[in-house]
Amino acid sequence: MSRRAIFDRQWPCPSCVLVILVIVFWGAEGWAGQPDTEPSFSPRFHLTIPAQPLGQALEAFSESTGLAVLFDSAYAAFSAPELSGEYSAKAALNRLLMGSGLEAHWYQSSQAYAIAPRVNHDHGHKETKRPSKPPRWSARYRAYAGYIQDRVWQSLCEQARTRPGDYRLAMQLWIGDGGNVDRIVLLTSSGDRHRDAAIVERLERLSLAAVSGRLPQPVTMVLMPDPMTECAG
Repeated sequence: MSRRAIFDRQWPCPSCVLVILVIVFWGAEGWAGQPDTEPSFSPRFHLTIPAQPLGQALEAFSESTGLAVLFDSAYAAFSAPELSGEYSAKAALNRLLMGSGLEAHWYQSSQAYAIAPRVNHDHGHKETKRPSKPPRWSARYRAYAGYIQDRVWQSLCEQARTRPGDYRLAMQLWIGDGGNVDRIVLLTSSGDRHRDAAIVERLERLSLAAVSGRLPQPVTMVLMPDPMTECAG
């Protein structure tokens, strides 16, 4: 398929799939509406995360807690302090974001945190220094996100074990310049380690149309349980 066809087409969006290109995410309000109140019961996690760039620290947080964290790749090089001890998810994120001008928002529908600039409510402005509007190509990459979603959906539907609809799974994909999937990280488990392995195996073989320009990485995908969503055919 040509790049023009990818960018011009309106891709179907199964209700149980959320795909986000992290650099297209422009503040928490930009992709999932208003954030939700934190759950009344929040489990605590014993975490040991060394001081490192924020992007790596958030990836370590996700791998340790099984919670997806979505953020703009412009924040990846920010510095995150050391984190060691027992924390709730929100308290741990607050610690990692200390001094960054960022804050974490919880989205119940997606079962994920989104990182966005902290708003100074006294003055009504964001505390981080960001451009006033998204990059000019953001609409093109939203279209490409829809294409990725469609290709992943088709691939998982081809095998009974990996067929979406009755499990939740958050994962991140790194896509090479030629369209191959170079790396996959499961942020959460589907609840079945054999299915997890089958999903990784299928997506490692996935071949996508290459896109010109620098693709924001990683692509974060959340598969949501939805018995009303079915694979075609």
